[in-house]
Amino acid sequence: AIDFNSTATSSYKNRADIVYTSTEFENLMRNNQNLTLNDPITYVEGDVELRGAQNLTINGLLVAERDFTVGSRERWGSRSGPSSITINHATGTPSGILAARHINSGEYTGDINAVGLIYAADQLNITNLATGSYVFNVRGGVVGRKLTITSSWRQINITHDNDVLLDIFLPTDFSPVILTEHWEEEY
Repeated sequence: AIDFNSTATSSYKNRADIVYTSTEFENLMRNNQNLTLNDPITYVEGDVELRGAQNLTINGLLVAERDFTVGSRERWGSRSGPSSITINHATGTPSGILAARHINSGEYTGDINAVGLIYAADQLNITNLATGSYVFNVRGGVVGRKLTITSSWRQINITHDNDVLLDIFLPTDFSPVILTEHWEEEY
C-alpha cells in the first residue's frame, strides 16, 4: 500500500515538494488551461477534477488525497472539450497519479500519455471513452483495488515497466496474491 498522509517522513504528503488545497489546485487549473507541474511530487489535499479542455502535464508525481477525475464533464465556464494528461518519467524519481480513493476517466477524456503509475487505493474506473483520434497509453502500471474498464470505443494500451514502478513503490517484505475470479473477452 502507498502511504498518502501519515505522520511518517516517508508519506507522500511529507515528501511533497508542494502541497495545495483542492480549491488552490482548482484555481491553478482554471488560470492555466495548459498546466505543467514540474515539482517532483505535487500533493493535493482533497479532490482533483480535470474538465473543460484542461491539458495537464505532470513531470513527476501528482498525489490526490481523495479522488482524481478526468473527462466526466465537457464544459468548465467558457471552456469546452476533452481534457488530456501527459505524464513524464525521469529515472530515479516517481511519476504518475496516485489517488487515496478513486480514479475516474469518463467520456470527455482526451489523450492519456503516461509513463508512470496510475494508482487508486479503492476504485479505478475507465468508462465510456469516446471514439476519435485520442490515445490511452500507460507505460509503467495501473493499480486499483477494483479496476473497471467499460464501454471503451478506443484502444487502451497498458504496458508493464518494472523500472518505472521501482521509483514509486518502496521495497516490501511480501507480495500480495492476486486471484482473477472472472475474465471475459469478446472479439
